Amino acid sequence: MKKTILFGLILMMAVFVIADTICEDGNLNVPGNLDVDSGTLYVDSIYNQIGIGTTTPFYKTKIYGKGYASTSFNTSIGYNNTLNIQDSQGASYSGGMLLFGAGADRFVGIKASYTNGANYGVGDLLFLTRSSTTDILLTPKMTIKSNGNIGIGTYYPNATLTIKTGGTTVADEWFVRSDRFRKTNIVEFTTNLLDRPFANVYTYNMKLNDSKFDNITHFGLMIDEAPKEIVQDGRIGTYAFSSYNYKLIKELAEQNKKLNEHLSELSNINNLLTDELCQRDETFSFCKRGINGNCRYE
Repeated sequence: MKKTILFGLILMMAVFVIADTICEDGNLNVPGNLDVDSGTLYVDSIYNQIGIGTTTPFYKTKIYGKGYASTSFNTSIGYNNTLNIQDSQGASYSGGMLLFGAGADRFVGIKASYTNGANYGVGDLLFLTRSSTTDILLTPKMTIKSNGNIGIGTYYPNATLTIKTGGTTVADEWFVRSDRFRKTNIVEFTTNLLDRPFANVYTYNMKLNDSKFDNITHFGLMIDEAPKEIVQDGRIGTYAFSSYNYKLIKELAEQNKKLNEHLSELSNINNLLTDELCQRDETFSFCKRGINGNCRYE
């Protein structure tokens, strides 16, 4: 009998405790701080903050734990300080997303875009914004492709950095490779480019496996024929190529100046010889026609 009464009292206490935490609508109401498994999940009821792996969140949400000490990341291993937003679909262009906003509006997002499910899978990273207040969709304004190419205003960058054409890029100040204060060991390049053979110029199409770009005809050099001064890290450097052309044009201008000086000297000599011949024998046909304007029989 005593055991039955004791069990009944314990059951009543349990009901009272449950009634205090579970509301009639089924929601869980836990007064005070909530600490699950010594900091695995912690809710600070005073500052309304959540800690995962910590009992001192300090921010609205804080994830604390041992990470992966490397510039790369192994996705096949779990780490305690990693937030994984996984899309359950696995369809093309699907992927987890962070959404940002203010007030009642959400207008900026960072989204993964699934492109190939082979082996470990690859995808792109999209930065999306709403273009105008009437647009229902957020659209990509910058894309980082899985191969590292970055596109601004385009989802299909075909180079390390591709900026959509048709606009203007404005800045208060540009730092470029031609700035002298960014250089050291400055020595004038004095090699005579005109004394060496030149590379041929070709028209060609790229093999990017993208019809949007593969059909564009380009105009340029082949790296295996290009002068070594403009080849950098297995490619033709844009700045080196521009500088090379400037040096070449400068040399051509100097050669043209010298050629004009020689032509002027030859013209003067020719005038003197013509005048001398006309004085010796006026029957020369060019004397009668006044060749070079120096003949005395003009």
